Amino acid sequence: MKLNKETLKQIIKEELEAVLGESRLLRQFSKDKEDELKQYIGDMGKDPDDVFAALGPDSVEVMGQTLVGRGYPISKPMGDEVKLMTAVEEMEKLEDSTNLNDFYDPDSTGTSIFSRVLELVPELMKINAVKRALDKAGSPTAVTAKIGKRVTYHMIDRTIMRLLGNYQPVLSRYDK
Repeated sequence: MKLNKETLKQIIKEELEAVLGESRLLRQFSKDKEDELKQYIGDMGKDPDDVFAALGPDSVEVMGQTLVGRGYPISKPMGDEVKLMTAVEEMEKLEDSTNLNDFYDPDSTGTSIFSRVLELVPELMKINAVKRALDKAGSPTAVTAKIGKRVTYHMIDRTIMRLLGNYQPVLSRYDK
């Protein structure tokens, strides 16, 4: 499947915004760390100004980032393609199972594969079969195999694969 120009522009725009957002966030947490960094370098018996001059501003900034501690978010939000890949991994947990209850019934975490997949890919809630199941049960965790049925499972599976197909041409370039 080929990507059209608009889709490619959208992917590039989203990735660029994510990188710039992360850079701004890191800069916010690493500002005012220069004095602390100078103190550490001084404690090692070196002149901080000489070290900064030798390293250059970019290296000093990277060293300052190492002092970023509490409060900085450990992980960034998942992108759409990562969410889809995670949803596929959730769906693959059922490959060895012939029991549809394994898809709908809560596991040890208190959630079901069905509810986790809907959380990852909210556009699946637009599927009529999913809407009906949610209307009957009230919430994704309350949907059972009797309410959800096999048809809903297959529609979710096909929709995820179709959505993922939009990203595959881009992702396949990085498989090497």
